[in-house]
Amino acid sequence: MRLLVIEDEDRLSGILKSKLGDIGFTVDIAGSAADANAALELINYDATILDLGLPDGDGLAVLTAARQSAKNLPILILTARDAVEDRVAGLNAGADDYLTKPFAMAELTARIKALLRRPGGVLGMTLEAGNLSLDTVGRELTIGGIPARLSRRELAILEQMMRRFGRIVPKAVLEEKLYGIDEEPDSNPIPVHIHHLRRQLGAAGASRDKGMSRRIKSLQLRLTLELAALFFIASCLAVGGLIYSASLTAGSLADRELGLRAEDLAHYVSLDENRKPRLELPPSLKQAYSAAAQQSVGLRDPRQGWAPRRDFDTRD
Repeated sequence: MRLLVIEDEDRLSGILKSKLGDIGFTVDIAGSAADANAALELINYDATILDLGLPDGDGLAVLTAARQSAKNLPILILTARDAVEDRVAGLNAGADDYLTKPFAMAELTARIKALLRRPGGVLGMTLEAGNLSLDTVGRELTIGGIPARLSRRELAILEQMMRRFGRIVPKAVLEEKLYGIDEEPDSNPIPVHIHHLRRQLGAAGASRDKGMSRRIKSLQLRLTLELAALFFIASCLAVGGLIYSASLTAGSLADRELGLRAEDLAHYVSLDENRKPRLELPPSLKQAYSAAAQQSVGLRDPRQGWAPRRDFDTRD
């Protein structure tokens, strides 16, 4: 699950990101109203924690804009404004909950989970598929009643697949839920996690009676095919780029050679009595260019056919 924390105090936002990340949330940080509005417009978050005192505006404006854009995500206000009037204003503006600073991290976590458990929220108490049972609050997985341990990201992938049981889970959905804005995914990350997840579920005795293992295998195959197709396209583009660069280089060399020849010929251009340009080559150059023309295209002889091509020497 992916949360947006809108908080301009770096130390506090860092603590929130670390503590919420430890219990399975992927957390993005926005330090201003402008960054918050941009993030909310681009990404579908599962919940938002909102500070009201932002450096470039009031957090209530961010809240109002989110509600006007028909975003139904749960929003919890976390602020130092503790007056009753401020609480009423925040809740009336569309906030789902209101918590004042200083606060206990355990209480904030419990409030966020409570918001996500509401009807229409993304946090169900327990998800089940086959003999798998996932407690989304305690982040505990059991297979056939026996506890099983998975990494945070493997558990997040399994949760998304169990929430969409019976449907295809797009790769983009998994990437969105696993990685924050400032996180750079490793190369080929999703297929690697899928491979590890499938292996661990099989080793722990996960049942296949409802197709969970088949869906994991299908997703792994589809991701592999997508990566192979991308590699093929990238290779074709690279080869095409090399060919195009080589053609440009050859063309520039040919143009330069023609330019040098034109400069040489310019020395023999003069104007006749009608002020028209006239080319007067010395006999040696005339003979050389004539021989070159014959060598390039050949001379037609009605009795002998095409004349053979011969080398020439401009030193004569």
